[in-house]
Amino acid sequence: MNHSGDYFSIGEKALRTLHRAALCILVINLFASLVSGQRVEPDGRVSLIHQRYNNINRKLATYRKVKKNGIEIDSESGGRMEAYLAGKQLRKIVFRLNSESSRWQMEYYYWTGNLIFVYHKKVKMNMETMRPESTEERRMYFEDGKLIKLLVDKADVSLTDAKFDEEYKAEVENTLRLSDGLVARVQPR
Repeated sequence: MNHSGDYFSIGEKALRTLHRAALCILVINLFASLVSGQRVEPDGRVSLIHQRYNNINRKLATYRKVKKNGIEIDSESGGRMEAYLAGKQLRKIVFRLNSESSRWQMEYYYWTGNLIFVYHKKVKMNMETMRPESTEERRMYFEDGKLIKLLVDKADVSLTDAKFDEEYKAEVENTLRLSDGLVARVQPR
């Protein structure tokens, strides 16, 4: 009785089963990422920004806080700003602005002097009831002054799509200008 052939054939069967299982896991993970609407991030840049965002918010209570009121933006007045600094390094700016029909909250995150992340929330108010009618959110991820990812109400927007140029490019440019203007109010040169 030759047992070496039986052993080898059992090993081949186990290896084929293992390969099938690994392939199934890979397909399930790929399907799960597609269903969730999230793109697989090949280079980790957004993950690094998430880590820095979490680091900043975890240490917020240790930062020096600078408040400014009455800031006017695009003819809307009464904006309130809170800036958070780690020593001389700006880490976060929270800017709130209210108009008759809307409420804005904008959060800007900085790392080594560079804007890395922006969160904008706009709540449109029902003028009769003065209750929230709708909410819009934007999440913008930046690297070296360039937008690398845009989420609109948690949906990923392609930065190469014509829709981006039509609907969001000017908004991103305005966001960068507003960031510069707010930074100048905190750290005049």
